[in-house]
Amino acid sequence: MIVSVIALLTIFIGAVAGDLVVKNHCNANVYIYLSEHGSCNFGKGGLCFKEPWNIAQGGSERLPIRKRDMGVSVKMSKGDPDFKSGLFQFEYCHTEGRDPYNGLYWNLSDLDGKGASLVGSPFYHDHVKVTPSGRGFGQGDCVTIRCAADQTCYNSFQFPEDNVNVNYCPLDTGDFTIDLCLSKQDLDAGNDRTGNDGGTQRMGGGPQAPDPEDTILGCSGKPYPVPQEPIPM
Repeated sequence: MIVSVIALLTIFIGAVAGDLVVKNHCNANVYIYLSEHGSCNFGKGGLCFKEPWNIAQGGSERLPIRKRDMGVSVKMSKGDPDFKSGLFQFEYCHTEGRDPYNGLYWNLSDLDGKGASLVGSPFYHDHVKVTPSGRGFGQGDCVTIRCAADQTCYNSFQFPEDNVNVNYCPLDTGDFTIDLCLSKQDLDAGNDRTGNDGGTQRMGGGPQAPDPEDTILGCSGKPYPVPQEPIPM
């Protein structure tokens, strides 16, 4: 009986956004820090600048979507646990209870990859793909984005006000999978758009917040001033 009730609730309410799954197909380890609404970069234990997630070659890491109405930056480095050789970012904000703007807003970013306000990525020479899943997949611009190696990925942020590259997925979207260092064949598998086309294939998105920058970077939350204490996990 309980199972039936849960099933009915799932049908009528829909599942909320799932996890972020990072898959490492590279020939080097991938390291990850998170930053939430301008907080410090924190690792697995929530401590600032300590113990980044470490994904071995051929491995993967599942990071729960942080449903705290705050902008989150997932910072990825290739073969460099100190992030001195640059970073690549997946940024998102899960917004709920704020009709009509409920959903998950997300983008890729090459900005700050080589330093403050400098564009670059340690994965520039690699194929990268981000794929949403679940019931939200395929709605609006909740679609797969591909960034081919050795080309500028125009569907990722290239400058601070590049808000046209903010994507929208409804709350019933499932996992988001980030594939790093794919083969060309695996990059091309499936449907949807490439990110190396100057944005010409962008599709219509979901509801737009009055200020997209507030949605993706701030939502309604406040930064955590906790340089010495663990970030709430």
